[in-house]
Amino acid sequence: MLLRRFTEHIKTQNWTAVALDFAIVVVGVFIGIQVSNWNDARADRIAEKEYLSRLVIDSTASIELIDMRRDSLLEWARNVEALVAGLANGDRVAVAVHEDGLLQATRINRASPQFATITELISSGRINIIQDVKIRNAIAEAESEARNRDAYVDILNTGQKSLLPIIRTRFRLVTTGEDPDGFMDYRIEYDFDALAADEEFINALSQSANHLRVNAGWLNSVKTDMEKLRSLIIEANPSLAPATETE
Repeated sequence: MLLRRFTEHIKTQNWTAVALDFAIVVVGVFIGIQVSNWNDARADRIAEKEYLSRLVIDSTASIELIDMRRDSLLEWARNVEALVAGLANGDRVAVAVHEDGLLQATRINRASPQFATITELISSGRINIIQDVKIRNAIAEAESEARNRDAYVDILNTGQKSLLPIIRTRFRLVTTGEDPDGFMDYRIEYDFDALAADEEFINALSQSANHLRVNAGWLNSVKTDMEKLRSLIIEANPSLAPATETE
């Protein structure tokens, strides 16, 4: 209808009406674009809030998991170090108390923090939907630290595997039955005097304890990044704080 009226005004050379019709069209297009932009911006803000909420959930879960795995690594390291000290001092009791360190000596823990949301934001190219530059930078830092950590853990795995033949061939596990939960009970058998005189074995234990502590340190660096990310998000969006932190 507007087009027909526009055509009639041109035929009658009613230039004032033509200009008015043209202005109506331009204003209509402008309003349409602005409404579309407003809708897009509103959708982006809703999506941003959802991403930030997921990041708080992921980072909280990651921090709890890393704490648990790091504590295990440090406990293993202390057991292995106690074994080394016991063997060096000829302390049979200390070695018996910490003999589980023989099994823990070659373990490595990845902890696998929750990075699904971070991966999605970066791989999809939607990270710019996060308006706060500090939060965006913290996301990038956490993702980079996690990738570096995985590479370092692979190096640690290689190092621990090289110690495996030295450590695991010096003792044996003997099953003694099944516990009430269905797991096999066992005892560790070894020759204390032979182990105490085995420098290669003691050196391997010492290296393993160091690897365990390095593993714990790398996990802690990931935790630091996740804590920073969570703090920045909650500082900017207090309503996203976990319930236990707002009570």
